[in-house]
Amino acid sequence: MRPFMPVLVLPLMAPAVLAAPWQTGTMDPEDPTYLAYQLDPENESILIVDCYHFLGSPGIWVLANKAWEQTTSYAPEVEPEFAVDGIEIVAPKFHYYDYQGREGIFAGPLSELEAFSSLYSAIFYAEQSITISYFDKRATFSAEGAAEAITSVEEACGFEATAQY
Repeated sequence: MRPFMPVLVLPLMAPAVLAAPWQTGTMDPEDPTYLAYQLDPENESILIVDCYHFLGSPGIWVLANKAWEQTTSYAPEVEPEFAVDGIEIVAPKFHYYDYQGREGIFAGPLSELEAFSSLYSAIFYAEQSITISYFDKRATFSAEGAAEAITSVEEACGFEATAQY
C-alpha cells in the first residue's frame, strides 16, 4: 500500500479554477506528486489521477466534500461504482484515507491490477462523463481534457500507464 502523501496544492486552489476541464498540478516540488484532477461543481467532490515520483505508479483518488472525522469508524474497503460514458466499469476496491483533513478514497495498481487497469484506461479514454457513487455519495465529472491531463502526469512521472495498464 502506498504511503500517505500530503496534499498542499488543492486546498489552496479556488473551486472556480478547478471547475474547468481537467487540470494538472504538482505538490511539493522537492518530493513531487503529479496530479490530474477535476471538480464536480455540483457537490465539490474531486477526482484525481496522480503519480508519486518515488513510486512511479499511478493512483486514483476520490475526495468527498466532507471533513475527515477522527472519531468515525470508516469501512476497511469501499467498492465504488464507476460509469464512464454511461457504461459501468469494474473498479478495484478503494480504501479510506484522511486527505489533508478531507475524506478520501484511494486505489492503486496493487489494489487489484486488472480492475485498476480497466478503470484507469476508462478514465483516460472517457469522452463524455465519469460518474462515481459509493455509500451515500455521488459525483459526476466531465471527461473534457482527461486524456491530455493524465498524459501530462505520466510524462512528468516518467511512465506511460496507458501502455502498462
